[in-house]
Amino acid sequence: MRPATSGGARSCDGPHRVLRRLDAAVAEDETRRPVTCLPARVDPARGIAAFAGAGHLPPAVVGKEGTTDLVQVPVGPPLGTGRADMNSSRAPSPPRRRC
Repeated sequence: MRPATSGGARSCDGPHRVLRRLDAAVAEDETRRPVTCLPARVDPARGIAAFAGAGHLPPAVVGKEGTTDLVQVPVGPPLGTGRADMNSSRAPSPPRRRC
């Protein structure tokens, strides 16, 4: 699963499209169990991060002061269900914050 995730994440597609492709790949392989995933694409030049979730908890973003905020991400079903209705959401990604 990791090589497929890595390859999909390197594409120019948004996180929701990466999840759709991964869902199709996992659904085709009857030996795999459903899996959760939360890809993010960070654009430091614009200060924006895009997230998409497949059965995963929302990401926590930690500020430089140590404050933590949960990012509201639309969550679809886990990968491998064949019902990949995934959407992305965007959140500010100021410098010195980490996920």
